[in-house]
Amino acid sequence: MNNETIENAGMSPYEDAANYPCGSARSAADAEVFVVKPAIEWTEEAAKRPNPRSLWHNLWFEDEVCCLFADTNLGKSILAVQIAEEIARTDKVLYFDFELTDKQFQRRYSNEETGRLYPFSRNFLRVELNTANNLAENIEAVIDQIEIVAKNHGVKNLIIDNISWLTSKSESGDTAGQLMSRLVQMKKRGGYSILVLAHTPKRN
Repeated sequence: MNNETIENAGMSPYEDAANYPCGSARSAADAEVFVVKPAIEWTEEAAKRPNPRSLWHNLWFEDEVCCLFADTNLGKSILAVQIAEEIARTDKVLYFDFELTDKQFQRRYSNEETGRLYPFSRNFLRVELNTANNLAENIEAVIDQIEIVAKNHGVKNLIIDNISWLTSKSESGDTAGQLMSRLVQMKKRGGYSILVLAHTPKRN
């Protein structure tokens, strides 16, 4: 059907495309990709649910994927541990540490003169890779394991230190974006709150 025939039938040449994208009727699968509702319905329905709790002041809330980034050696990990310890006062938190060994972590949080260890909350669960397996070379598997560990321990608050380590293990230039996309999907799927640490690129 050409434009002249459409116009003679009392239709705009664009109405058919608007009603049937790509010239064909919408399938049931199309309806599953997007959810379309008037904006007022979105706000009315969302208003019936409780507001997310603040996990760390006004910077990180429940059900959010938040990114903490800065240059190296500025104290991101120290701040993240402090955030984890504060959350652990009321909720469990998983801290995925891809930076320090257990000995480095212990020395950072102990008094060298007295040998006294910092009394971390039992709700603060630190996680590091098991060097006995080869998962470190399979980033997809690492992300899957993060979700499995969270499910197994019944923890919704996750801190990943850091995504720069994960992306360095991949040859893909867009790995960071792909990883963040996976984490967002994981958050929506399981209702997780995720704080991701990242180094800013080195520059002049």
